[in-house]
Amino acid sequence: MKTLKLSFFLIISFLSFESNAQQAKEILGIANEQKELQYYQNQSELWKEKLSINSKDRKAWVNYYKAKRAIYQKKDYKFWVENRAEIFKKLEPILDDLYKELPDSFEYYWLKSGNTVNKEEAFKLASKAYNISPERKETYEELFIYYMTRWQTENAATIAQKILKSNFYANALYQWNLNSLNVANPQSILITHGDLDTLPRWVLQTGKSIRNDVLIINPWLMVYSKEYLKGVFLKLNIPSFYKSVLDFKNKEIYKNKLLKYIIDQVGKTRTIHFDCGTDVKLFETLNIKEKMYLTGVSFTYSNEVIDNLKITKHNFEEVLYLDYLFSDFQMHPQSDIVKKTLNISYIPGLMKMKSYYTTASNQKMIQKYDSLINKILEDSGRKEEILSWYE
Repeated sequence: MKTLKLSFFLIISFLSFESNAQQAKEILGIANEQKELQYYQNQSELWKEKLSINSKDRKAWVNYYKAKRAIYQKKDYKFWVENRAEIFKKLEPILDDLYKELPDSFEYYWLKSGNTVNKEEAFKLASKAYNISPERKETYEELFIYYMTRWQTENAATIAQKILKSNFYANALYQWNLNSLNVANPQSILITHGDLDTLPRWVLQTGKSIRNDVLIINPWLMVYSKEYLKGVFLKLNIPSFYKSVLDFKNKEIYKNKLLKYIIDQVGKTRTIHFDCGTDVKLFETLNIKEKMYLTGVSFTYSNEVIDNLKITKHNFEEVLYLDYLFSDFQMHPQSDIVKKTLNISYIPGLMKMKSYYTTASNQKMIQKYDSLINKILEDSGRKEEILSWYE
């Protein structure tokens, strides 16, 4: 009897595990979560199954589309970067089917706005969705990017206020971005790379008037938006770049050429910062490796030798707010990716400070930095891997 009960318990436990493993989950997208290709393939089937049961299921349509989109992105990210229009064309049948079931719906116009390389069309579609339901936050990011890349700061500020009120971004994400802004030199340039290190900073600038003296430049947005690129050159008061994306083998080469052009034009007169999350291979590609200095949570470009240890010490001990690493009580979908990826950008500077105090035999400060390092490494789930970088 005991054996029978145990077997029954194991079967129930196994079925329960299988049920949880096969549960359809909200798709956050590759910028907001770390998942493998197989995850999105499984999820697309699960959401498709829900649609077979109820073809009017709005949530299922959204997540089915987002899962399929993530599949194409994860299969070949370089192809996604270079050929978005082709992928959007492959996704179009999903939106056609959605329109048949839910014509003129918020979901249709919102998803459609993100499925085109035509930014004006995307804006019109996002605006239609917004007008259907202004309090739904899904459209805010698309509208915000449109206004920011066209330098329409008043309209951007209006959307920024909605983003702040809607709990769109995680508090930990704001704090990470705020730290990066706070350590930037006055009137400096801050080079970013993706959504999570660009958009929350713009929200803080336009919605909270924080560090508006810092010019945030996202090189990829310069590639995809001529209006944004033109505005960057005007802000920097430099001539336009003499070549276009068509003159280069691919968009990444063009992006790097634009970045190098800006550095060459203003690098002697304005401080330029790169986040510590920047792939250092980029510095080699741009031929600026010898002019980059670790200054805490950023790398600083300088034509002259600088005392980066002094700057790093000042930033970690007088500027940066790191208590949020230990007291983030908010439950937010983005909190996980902040812990697993973004907070790791503190590690190079923290290691530098630990080394400094180890040399000085200051046990109290060694313990302080050990505590910060261990917290970040434990939260990342990649402790051994990251520590191996410093062996």
